[in-house]
Amino acid sequence: MARFLDGIAATRLITGPDAARPTRVVILTTYDLDEYVFDALRAGASGFLLKDVPPEELIYGVRIVARGDALLAPRVTRRLVSEFARRRHKASQPSFSTDLLTAREMEVLGFIARAFSNGEIAQALYVSETR
Repeated sequence: MARFLDGIAATRLITGPDAARPTRVVILTTYDLDEYVFDALRAGASGFLLKDVPPEELIYGVRIVARGDALLAPRVTRRLVSEFARRRHKASQPSFSTDLLTAREMEVLGFIARAFSNGEIAQALYVSETR
């Protein structure tokens, strides 16, 4: 009985550690979905093009990947760059805001910032240290 694989599973087999020889794969698909791109790259694909690519660009893409470089369809690249920039901007934003802390919590945070131990903080705040 024949076993059928989707492109991602086939790529994983072709590029995986058990492959007979190193092979580079270009995924050619109609699936213009970020998750499919990520899955293809994780599976070992070196290129990702959409089926609406003009023939000369497909040939160019295969040559690029064959010489050892990587290639993504331009609109996929544009989306990934935008997403990377969005995440990078979000990551550079502090994920913690002291605006949500009470005055007492701010006081504790100040002691923590000065490397006070739990016992020292408890003593300074006239509370008992919990164990």
